[in-house]
Amino acid sequence: VSTAINEYPEYSIQQFRSAYPNPATSEVTIPYALPSNVKQAELKLFAMNGQLVKSFEIDHTFNSILVPTSELPAGMYIYRIESNTYKSESYKLSVSK
Repeated sequence: VSTAINEYPEYSIQQFRSAYPNPATSEVTIPYALPSNVKQAELKLFAMNGQLVKSFEIDHTFNSILVPTSELPAGMYIYRIESNTYKSESYKLSVSK
């Protein structure tokens, strides 16, 4: 019997949608909606080896973020939203040149 508590409940799919365009060349838009009890969070972009590449602070001011990708090497990346109490599902982002 497992007694583990999920410390980071995941956002629902409706709250965090896929980035576009994907694959991206110069920039990508990532729509999001934070739960009402989360005032501030971070959008984190990781290389496929798990290394944090970029991090952006987000809040309820907007419902999407425009992320520049022109400085990133071509390849696959993972992005997700994290706060002190929540962590979204992870999504793949392809950057092409």
